[in-house]
Amino acid sequence: MASSSTEELLPADGNLTSYDQRQDGNMMEMVEIVVDRAKNELNETGRNILAAVSQSVDDTLDQLNRAKDDTLAQVNQVIHDTLMQVNRASQDVQAAQPVQPVQAQAAQPAICVCVQNNTCPCKGIFSLSR
Repeated sequence: MASSSTEELLPADGNLTSYDQRQDGNMMEMVEIVVDRAKNELNETGRNILAAVSQSVDDTLDQLNRAKDDTLAQVNQVIHDTLMQVNRASQDVQAAQPVQPVQAQAAQPAICVCVQNNTCPCKGIFSLSR
């Protein structure tokens, strides 16, 4: 690669065909410089595009993660609120209809014999009268 700048190699009118054929060496050197600069510009453009796309992807992922976190927080809040409403409703039902404690009842015989004056202590159980 030559050390002279492109400006020194280009003709004053900017037309590459205006070079004298005797300057083939200078022309090849100039073409190499132009090609190298074009490659460098393309590489730089490619790096810039890649950086922009990468940043855009990162930004989109950040937005998606924030949206996911927000949605999860909302779902958890709905679950919490629903459970609180169910608990309150359950407490309201219990307060409106207090549970009566179960009282132990004495075991009654399967057959009850009633006395003659028709007083029978065995209600609801098969009874025999005398």
